Amino acid sequence: MPTYWIEGEILRSEVEKICKELLVDEIIQEYWINEDKEWKEEFNWVVEVNFKLGVTDPVAESVKAGIEIIGIFNVKNVKTGVTYLLEGNLSEEDVKIICNKCLANPIIHNYKIARIK
Repeated sequence: MPTYWIEGEILRSEVEKICKELLVDEIIQEYWINEDKEWKEEFNWVVEVNFKLGVTDPVAESVKAGIEIIGIFNVKNVKTGVTYLLEGNLSEEDVKIICNKCLANPIIHNYKIARIK
């Protein structure tokens, strides 16, 4: 699922406005805010992939500009990436192999893995 990391002093109501007015089409898409964790319960691993520092992220630049267009000016930085939810009997080493061979290009991406259960 596409993931957006939005940094700044913004209220939850502003984050919801950003999601509803800019990031998702509520008719066909859903969104989750970081504090909402119930979607993770059925998975074993979460993998977050994003661009390394210095790699151009034009989508993030567009999102930041869009946030200002909808009237929110306290955002300092936006990063984009993808979050993968994995289930199954996988070891941490298995997940790292999956990341390095399938989910992330180690030249341009960082990834972070976390065991959920």
